[in-house]
Amino acid sequence: MAVADVACKGQVHYTKTWQSVEAEYQRQSIQKRLQALESEQAGMRILLARVRRLTA
Repeated sequence: MAVADVACKGQVHYTKTWQSVEAEYQRQSIQKRLQALESEQAGMRILLARVRRLTA
């Protein structure tokens, strides 16, 4: 059963297709939330700079 499952997935390129679809969903999600993500990243950079100054 498992051998047939693997063979079938190989024939229909299941893994490659799934990965491509998942990657596109992630790209769209990131694009929709890009401003919030960039803001969060900036805040994390500020926090990291403060920690570095305190621990230097």
